[in-house]
Amino acid sequence: MPLQHQKHLRIIELAIAVLVILLIITVINEPTEPEPLNESTILSKFRSFVMQENLIDEDGDGYPPTRGDCNDNDPEISPASKNVPEYYNEDQSWKDYNCNNEQDLPVGTFFVTSKEYDPNLGGLSGADNKCQSEADNSNLAGNWKALLSTSKINAKDRISDEEYYNVRGELIDTEKIKLFNKSIKNAVRYNNDGAANESMVFTGTRFEGVPYSAFNCKAWTTNGTASVVYGHSGSADTNWIKHRTFQTCERPARLYCVRTP
Repeated sequence: MPLQHQKHLRIIELAIAVLVILLIITVINEPTEPEPLNESTILSKFRSFVMQENLIDEDGDGYPPTRGDCNDNDPEISPASKNVPEYYNEDQSWKDYNCNNEQDLPVGTFFVTSKEYDPNLGGLSGADNKCQSEADNSNLAGNWKALLSTSKINAKDRISDEEYYNVRGELIDTEKIKLFNKSIKNAVRYNNDGAANESMVFTGTRFEGVPYSAFNCKAWTTNGTASVVYGHSGSADTNWIKHRTFQTCERPARLYCVRTP
């Protein structure tokens, strides 16, 4: 039997079962003077039951609330809407297109941290933990890493080759080789909550995505005498990754965080 006919048969079977239940309920609840069961009454009771149990697909996307549609007034929102980027809007709102209660942003998305941190980040792993923590606090799905270099590790090697966007959906660049080639198309600019946050960020990195000598606060493990390179999250020229250098690791700053596979 064709799948479409099977679906129709299931609907008819459900309708018959509901009508039988309604008949039983009517007899039980009104044993002395039962309501006349004319066609109009039966259809009214059936529709009332269907509406009460959220069986109707109001927006026509194929998913009623009983099948996981978290907004049955918007056909763009349903469990079938997978791989739809859930970027922030200008008012910092976002649509949960696939109803999974997490904000799904593509691998390669950037944000700048909401918080400032001391240069002693606990090494690269400590920096990654800070990115992941801020992402989790904002209900951003996936794995997140800090874009940082040490003397032995290139920042560019810590992220995958993707198209890169900020959390508002503005294209930063189309591939890794272009990302680390002086200027970018749009600044990272926005934090994990979608708010503008133009400020100094730790990078330890040249515009080619490689270490800027030993300017990394001893691999991000000290707040004392050492050197550091900052980028600027509001810049789209080379300053985005190498803005200023300091000969001491005392000034706090933010981090660039990137979603990774």
